[in-house]
Amino acid sequence: HFRHTENNRTRDGAQREPANSTTRKLKFVFQLYDQDRDGKISRAELLQVLREMLGMQVTEEQLQSIAERAIQEADLDKDD
Repeated sequence: HFRHTENNRTRDGAQREPANSTTRKLKFVFQLYDQDRDGKISRAELLQVLREMLGMQVTEEQLQSIAERAIQEADLDKDD
């Protein structure tokens, strides 16, 4: 998803979106967080990914704080 690709055509020669386009990269990363594949990233999913990424380097309280700040900045429709 993140390396350069040369071939941006389908087998029939039609132009397609590159595998490493910004849109595809964002979708890929979103899917890492959206573990239940419901199209949303819940607080629990965010915390799970943070735990996996940060492990024992931070306390549970710090993880909660990081998640809360991320949600406040990203939750534009205020549905958590």
